[in-house]
Amino acid sequence: MKVQKTIKIPISDKTTKEKLEKLNRLTACLTYGVQLFLNRIIENDVTTVREAEKFRKEIESITGLPSAFVQACRDKALWMYRSYKQQYREWKRSVAKLKKAIKKCKDKRKKRKLEHKLYRLRNREPSLPTVNGKIPVMFNYRIGSIEFSYSAKEFRAKYESITQEEALYILKKVQTIDKFLELAKIASKVRDEEVGAVFKFDGFIGSITPCTTNPPCKYCSRSAGNHPDFAEKPLTIEEIELGAKLIDSTGTKRVELGGGTLWNGAGEKVIEAVKAVKKVSSMDIWINVGPALNKNDLIRLKELGVKEVCSSLETINPKVFKEAKPGDSLEARMKLAEEINEVGLGFKSVMMVGMMLTLL
Repeated sequence: MKVQKTIKIPISDKTTKEKLEKLNRLTACLTYGVQLFLNRIIENDVTTVREAEKFRKEIESITGLPSAFVQACRDKALWMYRSYKQQYREWKRSVAKLKKAIKKCKDKRKKRKLEHKLYRLRNREPSLPTVNGKIPVMFNYRIGSIEFSYSAKEFRAKYESITQEEALYILKKVQTIDKFLELAKIASKVRDEEVGAVFKFDGFIGSITPCTTNPPCKYCSRSAGNHPDFAEKPLTIEEIELGAKLIDSTGTKRVELGGGTLWNGAGEKVIEAVKAVKKVSSMDIWINVGPALNKNDLIRLKELGVKEVCSSLETINPKVFKEAKPGDSLEARMKLAEEINEVGLGFKSVMMVGMMLTLL
């Protein structure tokens, strides 16, 4: 099963000038959009999608391009600037290394060679990215792809984004394992194109903090009047150490320390749990305790070697969030996500697909 929107334009070896002009105008607009983003990204030293997104509406109005095309321009410009920043950092390190070698070198002949090498390296300083004078920017995976064929008399520009109604239609049609495997194959292709074929196998230790969210989330067993251990009886330090030893003994390289949202005093408990795991193992650690950590907690966690912290948004629809999680705060979770990024920790999140769908 494959769902796609397709634009078909007849084309052959004798492609008309008019058709090529339409294609050229589109690629010219895309190229112009990338340069507009680059100008603003470089001027403001922007390296994240969130920061670059504030320029999207302006560039949409300037270029007249649809939103998906402008997002593709944004992503292309961000990739170019990030690549430049990485190359520039590596170049600076190489220059500093050569300078240090020259300073230490006592042999005049070797020193001259090193100085000549430094001279050549300085002439190869990475330049700021631009699309001026380069090959025009074409489609990327966000917009689709163009396929040229000399045996066929058409090319297709495939639009891979679907609406909510189309997604629900697909899910309703998946009633057999064969259909599910077809859908999983497509989902795997999207995953590979978006983030790469990356799989992370984690252990889990929890709960390290109680949950004081009140009223509780509607999908939580506390809403039914239960008193689960994960919400009221967090693990002791001794139990956390024991769990870490057992997980480490299996060869697992990563572990999640998870818990409920303790709205006051979570930081110290999380830090104690991290220290307990570090004491008995060398596993990488990531944290998921809801929006219970402040910026100082994040800084201390980074100093302890924590790799990632999760701010589980679950939904970005404020109405759905309020209905499903009446005692929680979407704003607090988004603030935590921003602070995780500011501190320089890895960021993780969770989305609950279909949560409270009847509200949409």
